[in-house]
This record gives sequence, structure tokens and C-alpha cells, in this order.
Amino acid sequence: MINELLDQKIKDEEKKHLLVKALKDNQLHIDEISKHKDSYLDKDVQVIVEALNEVSYAHPEITNSSWLSFLKTYINSSNNHIKRNVLLAIGNLSSLYPNNLDGILKTLLTHYKETNKELQLVKYDTLTKIIRLDKYKDSSYEKQVKEIGEALVANSSGLLNF
Repeated sequence: MINELLDQKIKDEEKKHLLVKALKDNQLHIDEISKHKDSYLDKDVQVIVEALNEVSYAHPEITNSSWLSFLKTYINSSNNHIKRNVLLAIGNLSSLYPNNLDGILKTLLTHYKETNKELQLVKYDTLTKIIRLDKYKDSSYEKQVKEIGEALVANSSGLLNF
């Protein structure tokens, strides 16, 4: 089904709409999306993560922890649009799957610096959603994220230089 939804003849906005509908109607599952991830073009990934972000925000109850596994694949994408939607979706799902975030948290903290101000702020927002969870309270991760926040506030450009 995923290949039909990503047909090159369909415009991207319509693809996203069809993906969202298929996910909401339980006609498409993350396992099928993940199974084909090596064959996707960047523009396909972009549409897929937009749809996942939309569904994870509006209907988080239909997600599962496999969504995080798929999203993590693209967390360091060179495409800022993909990365932004991945981060937003992870933030949407973080409270539902707190036991599946260690690897994501480590990756975000290791690769924190961004040249795009909006992306850096979205990344910081995602990090704060994660460290607010009981599992990460008073942890070394929480301390790191607080230091990042202080550095963002101290730097009027909104970009980190450390």
C-alpha cells in the first residue's frame, strides 16, 4: 500500500493527506512503512514524516513505539524539513513511550548543534519534552539540557556557539 500512496503522479500534499487517512483508518502501519525505508527518495521521506508528525499530534493513541524507531532513522537527516518533522513527532510521542527514548536522547545531545535557528529551537523543545519525564528528572541528561537552554538564552542570535 505504501508504494501506491507514494506514486510519483500524486502531488505531495495529496500524498500526505492519503498517508494520514490510511494511518488513521488503520489501513497502513508503521511496520510496512519501515520495511521499505531503504527505497524511499528524500521527497518521499519528507511526506512520510510530515504525515507521521500530523498523526502523532492529533491521534497519538494509534501510534506505537515502532514509530520512534522509524523516526530515529532520520533524526540526523541532512534535509532540515525532514529533521524538523522528525523532531516534532518525537516530541509528540515522548510522553507515551518514555522507555524508548534513551538512544534518541543520546543522539540529540551528541548532535545538538545546528546552523538553522528554528531547527535548533525545535530540537531544544523536543529535548525539554523528554527530560520533563519522570525517568529523566535529576539525571545528567537534564543537566545537559538545562545548560543548552542557558546557552540559548545567553546568545541573542539563538544559535549555540559552544
